[in-house]
Amino acid sequence: MKAIASLVGLLAVLAGVGLLARQQLSGGVGRNGAVPAATVGATPATSPTPAGQVEQVRQAVEMQMQAPRPTPNEAR
Repeated sequence: MKAIASLVGLLAVLAGVGLLARQQLSGGVGRNGAVPAATVGATPATSPTPAGQVEQVRQAVEMQMQAPRPTPNEAR
């Protein structure tokens, strides 16, 4: 009985991973046609070269590092 429950759990996890992989490979657009939040403010990829992509990631990381963080008193 324990083996059957483990097998069912494994199949459920594999089905979930398969759905997520299919969503990622299809472009990441949800069922309702909404664009994921991570890409809403992103700039379009103008240079498909690896060096251009590295530069875009570097700029995005630097921009996030420079953004002010709320202090613990402001978070409440």
